[in-house]
Amino acid sequence: MVIRIASVGLSLLSVSISLSYLGNRSYGIWVTLSSLLVWVNFFDFGLANSLQSQLAQAIATDKIEYARSLISTSYAIMLRYVVPVLSLIVVGISLSLNWPTLLHTGGVADPSLAWAIALLGVFTTLQLTLKSVSALLFAYQKTRFNELINFIIQALMVLLVAALRFLPSRFIDPFLAVVLINALIPVLVWCLVSFYVYKRMYPALSPSVQSVQWDQTRTLLHTGFHFTILQLYGIALFFTDNILIAYLFGAGSVTEYSIIMKYFSVLTLFFGMILMPYWSAVATTYAQNDSKGTINLMRTVTGVFLLMMVGGGIQFLLKDYVIKLWTGLTVANYFYLALWILIATLLAMFNNIYTIFLNSAGKLRLQVLVAIAVIILNPVLSILAVKVFQFKIEAIPIVNILCLLLYGSVAIIQVVKLLQNRATGIWNK
Repeated sequence: MVIRIASVGLSLLSVSISLSYLGNRSYGIWVTLSSLLVWVNFFDFGLANSLQSQLAQAIATDKIEYARSLISTSYAIMLRYVVPVLSLIVVGISLSLNWPTLLHTGGVADPSLAWAIALLGVFTTLQLTLKSVSALLFAYQKTRFNELINFIIQALMVLLVAALRFLPSRFIDPFLAVVLINALIPVLVWCLVSFYVYKRMYPALSPSVQSVQWDQTRTLLHTGFHFTILQLYGIALFFTDNILIAYLFGAGSVTEYSIIMKYFSVLTLFFGMILMPYWSAVATTYAQNDSKGTINLMRTVTGVFLLMMVGGGIQFLLKDYVIKLWTGLTVANYFYLALWILIATLLAMFNNIYTIFLNSAGKLRLQVLVAIAVIILNPVLSILAVKVFQFKIEAIPIVNILCLLLYGSVAIIQVVKLLQNRATGIWNK
């Protein structure tokens, strides 16, 4: 819990430090690039989720050699297929598109921005491979160790950016410096962690060429596919907002939007901490056909959500003062934007109560179908609202709310049907 709270603090601190170092426009560009790179993180085709699930089962049944083959095959798939193919795609796209025009970046030079995206993309794919070790740590329930690693990475990046603020810009371009820090630090840390875990903690599970079994590829990729679609839904709904805003309103507008989002995301982070044990508890009661116990759990979490709503209201009232103190920016003119973002944030939190139930019950197919619809609808409706109906930046969170209402309504109906044993057909999948 302490590490999680400290991570939230670091996340907020990184915003103010990066903003003061880069300036408003460059920070907006950086946030947009970060949003683009989030997509790359999910192009392991569910391999990480699948590996974690199957490793847990193999370790629980003491099948160490099988677990080692799963780890080795996972690395082989990433290094042989995912890293080279994804790197080529990212580099090709980054060097072929006109980014200043696409993102309305103004003063950032075309080659500089293109190569920054290419560099970040390649190192992100490498990080995907190295982070496979985290699946092993989760399988052994070393959750705190994983949290500590991510905290160290975050702390190092914040410290380095803070230190660079004291260097004259003639030594190194601030934008390039932030790119290099975010590209190199995670890769270096995960390299060291991998060496320690496989050499010191679990040498019997150290990956090797001899342990690779290519016939496991289909099993590893198939298991995590549904979860990947659901994760893409979350990305399409929130992380593409920055890209859409840069395209529709310019990179400078991304800064204000992302800071308000980050401000209210504190609610999501704390609610997520509460939901972590809820997942396993719901899975247990549902597996035991204990509908009453499941309903009581959902009522308890809903009660916590109501308290979070009160917290959100207090945050909203204090937003002008806190954001000014935190970043130096004035957001008093963004009253309605902040209001819509808060509503979207609370609605996403409320939906999580029901989607976690469906995930723990293994009812994914209907969720996936609705998620695909949302992935398509969100950017289309956002562009229509701005280009055709002349909405302002508030259109982005309003469209998010509409998509969340669609997704949440289907999830609530499905949960009610399942708890009342009336779910048939697609409602039972």
